[in-house]
Amino acid sequence: MSGIKASTGLISGLDIGGIVDALINAERGPARRLETKLTNTQSVIAGLGALQAQLLTLSTNVQSLSNRRTFTSLAVQNSAPDQLTVTSKTGSIAGNYQFQSVRLVSSQRSLSRGFANADTQQIGTAGQLTITREGFLSRPAKLEVLNSAQGVRRGSIRVTDRSGASADVDLTNAVTVQDVVTAINGSGLGVTAKTVQGRIVLNDTTGQSAANLSVADLGSGHTAADLGIRQSVAATTLTGDDVFQVTSDFTYALLNDGNTLRNISGEPDLQISLADGTTLDVDLDGTATVGDALGKINNHEANGGKLVAELQNGRLVLTDTTSGGGTLNVSNLNNSNAKDVLGLAPDAVAGVITGQQLAAGANSALLRNLRGGQGIDQLGSISLTDRTGATATIDLSSAESLDDVLEAINTAKTVGDVSLQLSARLNAQGNGIEVVDTSGATASNLIIADVGGSTVTADLGLTVDSAVTSIDSGALRLRIVNESTSLSSYSPRGTAVSQGSFRITDSAGNQAVISVV
Repeated sequence: MSGIKASTGLISGLDIGGIVDALINAERGPARRLETKLTNTQSVIAGLGALQAQLLTLSTNVQSLSNRRTFTSLAVQNSAPDQLTVTSKTGSIAGNYQFQSVRLVSSQRSLSRGFANADTQQIGTAGQLTITREGFLSRPAKLEVLNSAQGVRRGSIRVTDRSGASADVDLTNAVTVQDVVTAINGSGLGVTAKTVQGRIVLNDTTGQSAANLSVADLGSGHTAADLGIRQSVAATTLTGDDVFQVTSDFTYALLNDGNTLRNISGEPDLQISLADGTTLDVDLDGTATVGDALGKINNHEANGGKLVAELQNGRLVLTDTTSGGGTLNVSNLNNSNAKDVLGLAPDAVAGVITGQQLAAGANSALLRNLRGGQGIDQLGSISLTDRTGATATIDLSSAESLDDVLEAINTAKTVGDVSLQLSARLNAQGNGIEVVDTSGATASNLIIADVGGSTVTADLGLTVDSAVTSIDSGALRLRIVNESTSLSSYSPRGTAVSQGSFRITDSAGNQAVISVV
């Protein structure tokens, strides 16, 4: 017979303990529900706190969207900080850029010949004081402006002269057209390179014909092609393609031998008068390129299609579509030099002004900027006689650059189609030109003279009739400074001119103080 358990009723046999626990648990149900609700509420509160933190972060980020610098600021990643420092600023263009170090900076010190004292120096008893920075006639274009500003992909090329000898020329570090010419001329081959207008020209000097005169790219490079000289010719001269073209993206600094635009802010710079009496006062404020200037003219409020301004073959062309008793005319306003910088000096012919050449070419200077900006008084024909007695007359009436003059002399022929034995080139100082007789003969004087009313030889300092083998023009005083030249980069090292004053005293004792502020 089994015994009675403490949790079991004496008579009923019920599980009293279980019943009591169940009753107690039933009574605690609301409490447990409250505890669960409390736990859930605390979880919600924690979630809301996390959401609030996220919303605060979002709010901060959204506020940054109203700041334009969020969209214009750029980060710079520089793979060679030991060679150059790069920073970004407003207006920087995102992209990948590759730089090639040409040479590392080294210390240099130059000393003048010294002066009597620190404040005053007599420079002569009378005469002219000239303040100049350079005046070299070789003004090589950077490779980046060639091929309509598409530039040149750097690499190595192979040059072969007509004897069959070849040399590999490394142009990886070339910056200008002159760098290319110098590298080819230093290759040790029987080849000389030069620039003529917008082309690179190679001449073979070996006197042989065993092979073609040729230039080729090495590997998968494109340097020779981009320079316009990837050719092979069975001749002594390889004439490259024209790779220098003035485009609408050319800045004013690339025009007119660097004598850039001078204008007065808020005032018109050009006045263009049309045949029907319409006048366009053109304000070039805010412009920087040829295209900008064309836009200002074509979109002028008084134009309406009456005047069409275009860029054609490196010069501006203005076409007057109106009719009337007037004449198409361009003039400067408010002491501006816009007419000169944009080459709009010529008179109109049948309602069209065909402007002057805007730039001299890949490595030359404009005739109009020689002699300190006086240019050539009267273009025309000149006569040439080498020392063999061979004579030629060349027409320079349409010459605009120094290259035009040099090339005309170098290719001069007699009426019998015999080439004169004359070589025209820059002089040793690089600031003038010289004409050299290469015949070795003495049958005649070297003679260079103007024909008719021409003043070309006189203005270029080349007039000669003497038993000499060469004539040197001396310094032709290329104008490279005008009233708009910035003093911020005028010093010899390209830095700013220091502020201060200096006094000039002439031979009569008159004085003037010049202040740079």
